[in-house]
Amino acid sequence: DGKSAFEVYIETYAEQVIKHVAGDKKDIGVDHYPLMKRGVTNFISPTYLNDLMVVSSVAHKYNVDFASCIQAAGWGNYRIPKNAEDIGFQVYTNLALGAKRLEYYPYNTTGYEGYSGAYGLLWR
Repeated sequence: DGKSAFEVYIETYAEQVIKHVAGDKKDIGVDHYPLMKRGVTNFISPTYLNDLMVVSSVAHKYNVDFASCIQAAGWGNYRIPKNAEDIGFQVYTNLALGAKRLEYYPYNTTGYEGYSGAYGLLWR
């Protein structure tokens, strides 16, 4: 049917989970961290905008709010947000696609065994 695995996952989630959530205030959220790096090259995740559009569309279809988590830290192939523009880019793209709630975590973490931690705007 031409749908990506992500689209099928979000649709299935909406069909099977949202109807079981009690109360009037429901949302469907996504954590898609777009600020990436490969060596010294920074880039935006190639599926970022499409994935946000998928979640926004499904939220609209099921009459629930679209919520999104903003990348505020870097680890592995995800780069540390360098400035307010990196955060603003995420905020404005999410709002443009209909996000009703934005959240972020973490500014920084200390890490744990086998993981060196994530460093965010707190370190800037």
